[in-house]
Amino acid sequence: MVEKASTEMQELAQQLIDGPHPSEVSPVVVAPLACSVPYTPERMVQLMVDHPDWGHKELAAAFGRLPSWTSAVLASDAFQQALDMRRHEVADPSLSATMEERFKGLAIRAATVLQEKLNGQGVSDLVVLKAAELGIKALGLGQKAPEAPQLPSNQNSSESVAEKLLAAMDARDRARTVDVETVEVRDE
Repeated sequence: MVEKASTEMQELAQQLIDGPHPSEVSPVVVAPLACSVPYTPERMVQLMVDHPDWGHKELAAAFGRLPSWTSAVLASDAFQQALDMRRHEVADPSLSATMEERFKGLAIRAATVLQEKLNGQGVSDLVVLKAAELGIKALGLGQKAPEAPQLPSNQNSSESVAEKLLAAMDARDRARTVDVETVEVRDE
């Protein structure tokens, strides 16, 4: 009985790895398994390469996890290291994209939607002003440059340094005590 259950679990896991049968016309709904293949970053990458049509749900189910788990795995350093060597083999950019690539994509999409809104009629002034502000910030324009320290206008920097050195030497000399003995010298 135990042997039969184990065989059925292995067959089910193999079916998950192999993907849906071509004769199936409806999308495959994969539920998390009670017992599944242990996760390693390399196995996840291999599943992504072998099954380019799989999304978060199917990948998570292959490891007996919930779809939200896939997002955490994709963000992990260990997974990103395993993926780096084979990133070009993964067909779905939503699975293989780095965080920087994801945010660039998000910014491009947001800019596209905003551009479509701005091209439409009845756009409020507030939307136009906010779009202009975002564009200016994205280009790095309109930012105040850090102010340089102000030097006295009547001196150049070398004169200023010389005065500071002389003042420091005077202060040091005034702090020094010198004992003097009076000696009378006769002219003969």
